[in-house]
Amino acid sequence: TLDSVATATYNALNFSDNGAQYPLTWTVKSKATLKIDKVFSTKTEVTKGQSGLPLSVYISNTGEADCILEYVYPNWEVGIYTLTYIGPATGTTVIPGKGSIVATFSVSISARSESGSDTIGATASATNILSGELVEITSAEIPHIWIIQNPASLVLTEVIASSTVYRGQKNNAVIL
Repeated sequence: TLDSVATATYNALNFSDNGAQYPLTWTVKSKATLKIDKVFSTKTEVTKGQSGLPLSVYISNTGEADCILEYVYPNWEVGIYTLTYIGPATGTTVIPGKGSIVATFSVSISARSESGSDTIGATASATNILSGELVEITSAEIPHIWIIQNPASLVLTEVIASSTVYRGQKNNAVIL
C-alpha cells in the first residue's frame, strides 16, 4: 500500500495532511518463468514414412506474472521430422502466472530418418506481460522417446501347391 504525508509552510502558517484520501495498493509479482514439464506422445514405436503422429508439449509458468507464448518447438537427436503446429496460437496465448498450457503438433517421420531410439525434448519462449522481458526454456523435465523402425515388408519365400491341376478344378489348397 502506498500512502503519503504532506507538510508545508506558507506565510508562517503550517499545513499538513496525514494520509492520502485514496491510498494505492500494489501487488508485487515474481517474474514469469517457463518450465517444460514433459513432452508426450501416445506412440512409443513409430515407423519411417508414418504421418499424423500426435505430440504434446506441456508448458508451465512457475512465476506469478502472466506471459504470452511466443514459440514452442520440439527438438530431437536423430530423427528427421516434418512438424505441423496445431495450437494454441503463438503471439496471443496467455500463460497465466502459476498456470500451464499444452502445445500440440502433428508429426511425420521421413523415410530417410535413422532407425533407433530418439529422445524428443522441446524449446519454448514467452514474453512477460508486465516487463516485456523474453523468457526461454531449452529443455524438458521429462522428454519423450520414440523407437524409429523401418516399415514392415512382406516377403514371399515359398509357394506349395498340388503338382497336377485340371481345368475347372476348384478349391485346391495352396500354402504360402
